Amino acid sequence: AHRSTCTQFHAAMAHLKLKSWAQAEEDATSALQIDPLHFKSYQRRCVARLSMGKVRAAMLDVCAAEDSCALSMKEEHDGDKSTTKSSLAEIQKLRIKVEKALVAAANRAPRRKLPITIINQ
Repeated sequence: AHRSTCTQFHAAMAHLKLKSWAQAEEDATSALQIDPLHFKSYQRRCVARLSMGKVRAAMLDVCAAEDSCALSMKEEHDGDKSTTKSSLAEIQKLRIKVEKALVAAANRAPRRKLPITIINQ
C-alpha cells in the first residue's frame, strides 16, 4: 500500500522514540523516496543512523537536511520562516553531534604501523 511522506515521517519519529533505529531509518528512507527534499526525514534518518554507529551515513544525511532546509527557507517568500529557522538550528546542533562522533570514530580506529626505510643518498 502506498503511504504518504507524512505517515512515513511520523512512523520514523515513533520508532526513534522506541529506539527501533533500523525501523526508523527505513521509515525515513521511505519518506525520502516520496519527497526527496523533506529535511525532517533526513534529520530523523540521521539520528537513527548515528544511533546505529553509521557515522558517515549520518553526516551525509545532516548535510542533506541542511541543504533541504535552506532551500525551503529560500522558497518561503513572505511566509513565517521562524519554524524553518528553528529547524535549521536543530539540524546545526545535530551536525555538531555527528562531527564529534566522526572524530571519536577516527580516534578509535586501529592504527597501522608502517615500516619506514631510510634511504641514504
